[in-house]
Amino acid sequence: MAKAKISEIPFEQKLALKNAFSNAVEQAEFEQETIAIYYGISVSLLQQWRCNGGGPKFKKIGRTILYQKSDVLDFFKQKYENTSQYQNKAS
Repeated sequence: MAKAKISEIPFEQKLALKNAFSNAVEQAEFEQETIAIYYGISVSLLQQWRCNGGGPKFKKIGRTILYQKSDVLDFFKQKYENTSQYQNKAS
């Protein structure tokens, strides 16, 4: 069974996925669609990061890609910190 595109997921389901991520413990694991919905990015960006490096840590079980919440939070925290440091130096 093919997964639905993010644009085809109903709003209520997206909201439930966001809440599940927010309320989960740090060790919880999530599929790429949940990460993409939570951060407002595309699944294809996560795929690019996996292929080219530079994205959050992930593991693959069969065809399923999983991200641990703590790894995702660390990645985006570092990404935003690096961006703000660059902007401060450019000022």
